[in-house]
Amino acid sequence: MCFEGDFVGNYTLNNASTQYGWMDNVHISNPFFKNITSSIKLMDGTCIGLNSNQTEYSRFSQMIFIDTNGSYRRPNKAGIDLFFFIVDKNRIMPYGYDKSLTEISDKSTYNACHLQARFGGLYCAAKIMAEGWKINYW
Repeated sequence: MCFEGDFVGNYTLNNASTQYGWMDNVHISNPFFKNITSSIKLMDGTCIGLNSNQTEYSRFSQMIFIDTNGSYRRPNKAGIDLFFFIVDKNRIMPYGYDKSLTEISDKSTYNACHLQARFGGLYCAAKIMAEGWKINYW
């Protein structure tokens, strides 16, 4: 199991104790919601969390969170080592796959893959895939 409790390996981000943060340094309470996330830790330390029936993302009934370097290692930031996927029509797709590249990249869009976007980072997996598997936002 990767994620135990609400805040494992706390650190301070934006004057709040949290484990994860968005790209604009606003903290995420925890994307791996207590009591509804099943998780698995791979041999290389990658953590994968699976949530079902999540009302916050009501359009999609299942969310997949991937922390590429493990929940205990920083930076624990959306779009940097934390990526979001959804299950849509029995396909695993990056969150934001149904949006235009402009929309997923625009700093004025909530959750966009832009360092200045409010709550930025949710769409980064979609941006990376749309741009030929290149990370072009650092």
